[in-house]
Amino acid sequence: VRETALAALSTVVDRGNEQAIEAVTSCLDHQDPCIRLSTGKYLRHVADKGDVQAISSLVGRLQNSDPQVRSASVEALACIAQKGNPLVVNAFISCFEHDDSNIRQDAAISLAEFVDRGDASAIALLIA
Repeated sequence: VRETALAALSTVVDRGNEQAIEAVTSCLDHQDPCIRLSTGKYLRHVADKGDVQAISSLVGRLQNSDPQVRSASVEALACIAQKGNPLVVNAFISCFEHDDSNIRQDAAISLAEFVDRGDASAIALLIA
């Protein structure tokens, strides 16, 4: 039912609707992994590319202890954040300090997806 409601919501609201963005991003914390993983698909219908509210909400979930929440957040960021977005890149970089090695590993993979080839800062961080 939740996914059906998200699908319907994404067709009836205008892009940029703050309530819709919050409703969709909150599904990243849903107990059903299918709902979490489909969040990006619906988020790209309710949030504009580069939407700061949506990106901030997703960035806040990058250090979540649940790997599925982190993965869904990265996938959703890929839908709405432009490559090289400093907020996203810095969030991935901050994950390199996390105690959980899985979070650090996810951050390294994700960072590579969000920077341009040859990015000196990313190369230095990944070599270290």
